[in-house]
Amino acid sequence: MPTSLLKPISRVAAAAASALVLVLSWVPDSHLARLPWMPSRVGRWLDAGGVMTTARTGIAMAGAAGLLHLARRGQGARGTVALALGLLVLAEAGQLLIAGRRASLMDLAWGAGGVGLGVLTAAALLPAEEVPPEDTPAPTPPDA
Repeated sequence: MPTSLLKPISRVAAAAASALVLVLSWVPDSHLARLPWMPSRVGRWLDAGGVMTTARTGIAMAGAAGLLHLARRGQGARGTVALALGLLVLAEAGQLLIAGRRASLMDLAWGAGGVGLGVLTAAALLPAEEVPPEDTPAPTPPDA
């Protein structure tokens, strides 16, 4: 795939993942297996209860944050973390307005952990930016 397509594709993927986080957070029923478009096996796994009830927030946020970091390549991890944490807070705060849903500090904690994991994983997958050493003079353009 041409590298010129990677940036727009990663932006679309990041936007789609962010939208999915909001949709999954704001559906009135928190049982994801009941969603018609959710694969039944995945839905049952995510609805298993116990730790998975809050850990699934971390899983979703890891994916969204990783894709956001890939889309924002070269703009720094701190900005991506701030953006992803904003998405997390928006998703949880929106649940306060939806009957049958509730915001949770544990969801925020798992989500924040997911943000960190997603950004670190994406940073590890990205090739290092080539930065010229400081003591190397900048190349001069040839005279015309």
